[in-house]
Amino acid sequence: DLRELSTKYQVLVKDIDKEYQKQYRESKQISPALFKDKVEVINGVKVVIDRLEDVDSEVLKDLVDNLSDNLQLEIVLLANVSNGRIVYVSKNKNKKVKAGDLVKMAAIVTGGNGGGRPQPSLLNHQP
Repeated sequence: DLRELSTKYQVLVKDIDKEYQKQYRESKQISPALFKDKVEVINGVKVVIDRLEDVDSEVLKDLVDNLSDNLQLEIVLLANVSNGRIVYVSKNKNKKVKAGDLVKMAAIVTGGNGGGRPQPSLLNHQP
């Protein structure tokens, strides 16, 4: 029947879209190895703080996770500049500092405000 065919078609389209999104994200991945030289130790804490340009927001979130895990970082704070906007993403394994607080401080410096969840934190604003 037509209704059943329509439902099957919708499921198929959703499955194809999910697979496309997965492959797109995988094709845009940025290797954590590119950030090895950017690792700093501040007060005994391993961190990476960096600025990127025109990185897809989902890829950016994946990158923060990969950096944190692969480079054994306690704090990662990335700023991505795209279309006149700044997106901050932070992940933090250090219990003394919340990722949301890091993002908020970075946003204030660039004329925005922020916060959100303590872990991970994401802020998108136009300076």
